[in-house]
Order: sequence, then C-alpha cells, then structure tokens
Amino acid sequence: MAAWLLACTGESPQGKGGDLTPGDDTDAPVGPGCSDPTLTAAHSAGGTVYVPLAARGAEEAAALGGRPIVVDGESAVTLSLDASLEGAAAVRDAAGELLTLPMELTPEALPARITVSFIEPGAATLRATPGEGCAAAALELRSTLPTELAVQPIPTAPGVWHRDTWRQDEAISVALDPAEHPDRVGLSYDIWVVAHKEPAAWLADPTLTDVTDGVERATLVAGAARDNLVEVWARPRVGARLTAAWDVVLDFGGDGRLDPGDLIDGLGARPGLWSTATLTDPGRFTPHRERIDDAPFLVQEIWYPEEIGSFTQPAPLVILSHGNGHSYDWYDHLGRHLSSWGYVFMSHANNTVPGVETASNTTLKNTDHFVTNHAGWFGGALAGHVDTHHIAWIGHSRGGEGVVYAYDRLVEGSYIPDSFTAADIALISSIAPTVFLGVANSDPHEVFYHQLLGSADGDVTGGVDCDLCQSLRIANAGLGPVAVTYLQGASHNAFHNGGGWDDGTGPDRLSTDKVHAVQLATYTALLGWRLQGLEGLAGWLKTSPDAVRPAGVPDEAIIASTWRDAPTDEVQILDAFQLNKDAELNDAGGAVQWTVTNLVEALMDDRNLAFTWNENDPMNGMTAVHRDGFERGVVFDWTTDSTYTTRIPDGLRDWRTWEVLSLRAAQGTRHPETVAHDGPLGFAVELIDGAERTVRVPIDPYGLVSAPYPRDGLGQGRGWQNEMNTVRVPLRAFITNGTGLDLADIRAVRLVFGTETGAVSGRLVLDDIYLGRW
Repeated sequence: MAAWLLACTGESPQGKGGDLTPGDDTDAPVGPGCSDPTLTAAHSAGGTVYVPLAARGAEEAAALGGRPIVVDGESAVTLSLDASLEGAAAVRDAAGELLTLPMELTPEALPARITVSFIEPGAATLRATPGEGCAAAALELRSTLPTELAVQPIPTAPGVWHRDTWRQDEAISVALDPAEHPDRVGLSYDIWVVAHKEPAAWLADPTLTDVTDGVERATLVAGAARDNLVEVWARPRVGARLTAAWDVVLDFGGDGRLDPGDLIDGLGARPGLWSTATLTDPGRFTPHRERIDDAPFLVQEIWYPEEIGSFTQPAPLVILSHGNGHSYDWYDHLGRHLSSWGYVFMSHANNTVPGVETASNTTLKNTDHFVTNHAGWFGGALAGHVDTHHIAWIGHSRGGEGVVYAYDRLVEGSYIPDSFTAADIALISSIAPTVFLGVANSDPHEVFYHQLLGSADGDVTGGVDCDLCQSLRIANAGLGPVAVTYLQGASHNAFHNGGGWDDGTGPDRLSTDKVHAVQLATYTALLGWRLQGLEGLAGWLKTSPDAVRPAGVPDEAIIASTWRDAPTDEVQILDAFQLNKDAELNDAGGAVQWTVTNLVEALMDDRNLAFTWNENDPMNGMTAVHRDGFERGVVFDWTTDSTYTTRIPDGLRDWRTWEVLSLRAAQGTRHPETVAHDGPLGFAVELIDGAERTVRVPIDPYGLVSAPYPRDGLGQGRGWQNEMNTVRVPLRAFITNGTGLDLADIRAVRLVFGTETGAVSGRLVLDDIYLGRW
C-alpha cells in the first residue's frame, strides 16, 4: 500500500533559487474573512508534482529524495492527505518527531515547510483546508520509479540504458527523462558525481564534492531521455581497488548540497554506479608462494600477499582441487593473480585416480588440514589473517565434481570436519566437471554455484554420447544462485598451464593466454562479489558479455553466460516450466498462447546419442538433464513473424517495485532454422498492460542468444550442445520517454520474432522467465 513520509525541513519558503510555484486552488466558494491558503512545491514548473520512489534501504533518508512543500496562508488550515490506497502517512517536525494527519496548522505555524516522499508506489492529493466555506488548496502528487541517472546511449529503443556497473575506461553519461519528471521541464540543474555515502551520512552532511573534471550544467528539455544526454566522466577512476562506488546528484538549487527537491541516483544501500578495475590486471599486493608437504595427499601450494601481516581484515580463502592427470602446481596463474588482490590461494594434490569420491575426500581433508594448522606455518605469517568462514572451493574436471560432492557430504552429514562446516563454504566453482556420480550425489544444494566450461573440450566434452561429460546437469540441479560461463573455443586443459593431452576439438580455438584472461576476469569478479561483498562486481556475472564485458576480456572470446537467481531470493517466477507441465499454462497460473511453430514443453534432455537434427527429438542438443534431473523448458521455431505470449494472472500484475525481466534462451543446434539464421539471435520483448497498451523493447543492447559452437562430430552437421544465455531487460526501458505503459497493471509478456526483430527464422529453447532485482 502507498506510504508517505512528510518531514519538516526548515527551508526558507523560497527554497533554492526562489522557484517555488503555487498549487491549484479548488473552485469552492470563498466565505467572508477567508484567506486562500497555498501549497507550493520546490523545483516545479506547475501541474502534478512527481516524486521519486525511495530506493531500497533509504527509508530513513527518504525526505532527502523527496519534494519540499510549503503550506502558507493568513488563517488556520487543516493539512490532509488523500492517498490512492489507504496506508500510513507520517509527518515529522524539525526535531524528527512523528505527527499525525490530518492536523491543524495555526496562523503562527505558517508558513509550514514539509517534505513529501514516497516509500511505496502511489498517488495522493495534499490539501490545505481553511475554515468552513473557504477554498482549499490542493496539490496532486505522483510517485515515479527510484531515480536512475547514469546511462549508456544505445541505438535501439528507448535510446538509453540505465546501468550500475561500469569499466574504468568507459565514458559515463547522465540523462533525465522529461516524461518521468514533466514538472521540471525548463528547469536547470548542476550535475555532480560524488563518492557514495550511506543515507545516514547524507543526513549528517549533504555537502557535494565532485570527483570528475568539473560540474556540468544542463537544462531539462522536452522530448526524449536521449535529448538530455550529458557526458559527465570520460574515465571513471578506481584507484588501487577492484571497485569504487559513486552517486549522481542533480542539484536543482545550485547550492552544492543534496537537499529535498534535488534528484539523486544512489540514495540508499546501493550506490548510483560502480566503476571497476581491469580485472585481468594484477592487484596492489605482492604475491608470495610457499609449499606444504605433510603426506602424499596433503601437499599444498599456498599463495598469499606479502603484506598480509598489515591487513586489518582477514583474507578470504580460495582452495583449488585439480583434475585427473593434472597437478596442483599448474594453477600458479590463479594463485599469483588472486594473491595480488588480497586472497589466500591454496592448491592441493588431489587423489583423483580412484574416482570422484576420493577426490572429494582429498578436498575435505586438505581444507581441514589448512584451517587447523595454517597459523603455525611460515613463521606464523598467516596467523589471524585468514578468513576461514569465507571459503571458495574451485575444482577442475574430476576435481570439479569432487568439490560439489564434498559439499553434498557436508550437507548430508556423511563427513564431519574438525575445523569448518558447510556454512563456511561461500561458493563453489567447477571447471569442466565430470558427472560420474549423478546429480543425486554431486548436488550443489543451495550454495552459490558457478561453472566455467569450454566448448572445444575434448575430454569432458558436453557431448550427448557421454552422460558423465554433461557438466550442465550439475548447474541445473542447483537450488541456490547459479552462474555459468561457457567459453567458445576453450579446451579442457587451457584452464591450467600444465599442457596435457587435450589441445581442443573444433574450430576457432582460443589460445591459453586468452582463456586465462577470461578465467582471471571471471574469478576476480566472482570472488570479489561473493567473498568480499563487492556488489559492484556482480554485474559482470549477471550481464551478458554481448552487451558489455569486463576490461581485459578479449573481444574475440565468444561467451555464453547465464545467471539464475535462487528461487528463494527476491524474485517473482512467471514461468520456470516446472509446476504446470501443460504448455498452455505458465507456472504462475496464466494462459500461454503462441503463433510460433513446433512448440514442445519437456525435460531439457537430448534423448539420443547424436546432435543430428531429428524431428522426433525436439530437445536435440539439450544437456541440462540426463534422466536424473528435473529441468524443463519449451522449444519452438519460426519462419515468419511470430509470437510467444505468457499472461500474468491477477495478483502478480503490479511490477512497479521490480527492476528486471530475466529469461534464459538457447538456439537449437543443427536445426534447419538455426543453420539458416547462422549467427547470434535477437528478438524483442513486449509488455502489455490492462488498457492494452503495448511497448516493445529489443533485447539486442542487453545481450543476444549465441550461435552454437560450430563443432562437428556426433552425427551430421556442425554445432555442439545448446548454449543457454541469460538476457535481463530493465523494466525502466518500457516506460522511458513517456510510453504510458502502466507497470502497476501488466497483463502479458510477449516475445516477438521475425523480420522486425532481428531473426527472420530460428529455433529457440526458452526457460526461467521471472522478475528480479539488479
């Protein structure tokens, strides 16, 4: 329900620059002795006053992002608020004491200065009513989405993309949408980029200190958001850190302060934007390597920063378990890089020859051995400086499955360590893991799980003829957050530096140094986010590399990446194709209609041993399950303009507090329409509201669906396992430039394919359509 915060601010009636404008009076008759009250809003050119919704985590400072209102008159007035939905309305005086509406303001209390802020979406009328028979003043107020200002220009609708995570070599622009703030058209403002502060810090000190080369000045003009584009920072700095957090402020008062009536992108727990370092570059610490040899399978190579003794916070621990025929000392590129960024990295000898169970046992025992004994090693250099409650396990090949099975044993209680628990394992990453034990045993459960795979892998191939080589089965069994980085042209052994028997199979193979660049960037982002809490790095895992990729990742590297939030996270699932197995009904209970052809909903399991297209095997190329999994999806094709529509049932139609529409998709390998299209595939997403308003947004700026890697074998044709790609379309894109779409009443999501949307023909696998957060 709509909630409001009315807070006294103590500003002068003229506010900033004297641009307060009166609200409209009603037509009620004026009695004898009446004095018409006035309601004036700061920084408004008249009409309805638009107020940004408070960002999540900014409730205590919501007034700073609100609009100042001055109530004035010569006689007593009653101040009241008529909200579109009944809800709590709060009034706070200058001392922060809570008042209650309606309330009477005596002549001595006027002019009264208040600030109106939305805590939840809504609309309301603020009224100042004098004595009986006198005219009241009324001011219409309406919420907008939380303020977002940092944008990248894009060539398709809506012309700008509001982004959170930026490279340090990208120019950052700012754009204010005049359709979102029509009452400000014609007003000028200063654009400040400042270091991010928490709401309490802004309340304590609202002074603005610009971090760019100079404060820009702009005036909001009518038209589109793109018409108000201003480049504000050519190369955002990071310094010696992985990320830096910034806020963007539009100072309408021109006084160098964040005051109510100004606009801020970043008022809350999240900043307006992050800039990030080149993730393949070394960090500021000096890598140091040691070795422990306490038993045949208690041999550990340990990297840590030489400066670790001066750390004020313990360093997170990363443990790597190698694969069969590999060696623990073949991962020094990871050890050197991660220790330079402040991690302790341990790679151990792994007992892989007997199988995955012994590999898991080796991971568990080496972790126990390190946690128990490290404080006494190397003259006590690590004592008190290792965070053993934020541990990442990385495994390769049999070791990649072994770390997952080790975690399963912790959760199931079949292995009880001496010095750590399952809760200390913050994330697991598997590089080209085998699946010898099946997903009933090699089960990630609810831990954060990541996979790094190569399409040219000649060992753990991902082929449909080898069920224990279908790594994606493990990823699709995870019930926690899941990320997959699928690198075209990478071989099995390109992920270490020890060479080996697999030089790769397939065309356009990537050199080891380029594979390592992707690997270093991926792990620097992944570990920085999950072990150090650097939220600004999450964007590199959640955003398609087609749209933007971290600095240092080679442009020629084709990467199919997927991100899937945990179902227990703050998401609203529209269709995961799990609950309602009838293709005509989505998981939310809404109807599904289509004009695409050959649509089948089923388990995502290729049912034979070849990738050759076979009309009797509609899930050809899918390796998400192999008779022991549950992941389902829908597959279809088209040769003419076509649509796929999933309808939203009552109770799920208010999308105003959601931020992205996410879906996963893959092209069907070796299908005639995939072959005919022959390249990355795009389409458009339409949202339809209760008034049948329809707004279309192409997915191209946010990521495309990669073409299958053109590897031959396992039948006729070229193309390997289907590569799922996550596309996350910002909901703001559907309302930018005044489309009129009502996000409070969304009735359908429609995917549009054909001549106007980038693919005249195609074959698509679709899964996991849901609403989520950035």
